[in-house]
Amino acid sequence: MGPSRPIKRSHDSDSDDDDDFNHGISGIGVYHNFYMMVNDMKEAGIDLASLRATADVAKLVQSNSALQQYVEFVQRPEFNKEFNALCSSALRKKNLSLDVVVNCVERYLANGETVKRFPGFPKVPKRAMDYFVRSKKKAGDDIATLGGYRKDFASAEDTSEFIEKAEADKQRFHSELKGFLQDNQPYLLPSHIDFINKKLAVSSSTPKAPRSRKKSDKKMTPFEWYCSIFEKDYADLPEEKRQKKLLKKFNKLTEDERLVYERLAEK
Repeated sequence: MGPSRPIKRSHDSDSDDDDDFNHGISGIGVYHNFYMMVNDMKEAGIDLASLRATADVAKLVQSNSALQQYVEFVQRPEFNKEFNALCSSALRKKNLSLDVVVNCVERYLANGETVKRFPGFPKVPKRAMDYFVRSKKKAGDDIATLGGYRKDFASAEDTSEFIEKAEADKQRFHSELKGFLQDNQPYLLPSHIDFINKKLAVSSSTPKAPRSRKKSDKKMTPFEWYCSIFEKDYADLPEEKRQKKLLKKFNKLTEDERLVYERLAEK
């Protein structure tokens, strides 16, 4: 029997294969331009701390008078791919100092919206449309079929049953959220409490009276269909931000994916 092969542990690596790539960047000068650009961004009067890491860097650069020397650089087709690859490497834990990690964790936990991920936070209530779709849904339904159910809800003559169910679920959410706040308030930050209080205010609003609706002849656009399906994923965002987020996602759909919504709009 030959000698046994030693176990290779991740911290024993001498080649660091996982870093053996160039981020898709073809020239060293491009790295230099990235370094100069991000440094100048810090001095350009942009409130970076208020922006998500998913912000459109190219758009920020192009709209800032102090960063005009980088406009041609960020307009290159490969810019976003290169920048995202650099971010992925830079934000790996082994490439960060502990002060950066601590600050990131602190900011994340201080974000009021983070409380939704805490244990015991109540499940978000369903909408009347969700109950309607559930009543129609069958095994094997694809996204186009589900979208058709949503279209049926928009023109249904009587949705009172589903509105009542949604209202009951909203009351359940309100009650559970009040209990969550009461039980956990000593451990919650002011930002968490503020987020919860806003949710409580919305969930305690006067319910819409169930009513019969006449069928509408108005057709929805492909984008409106997309929004009707995915807007719940961004329900916590203000209307304007939610629309921008959804439009950005919609514009990134492939031709085949967009075709689904175009067919829904044609029905």
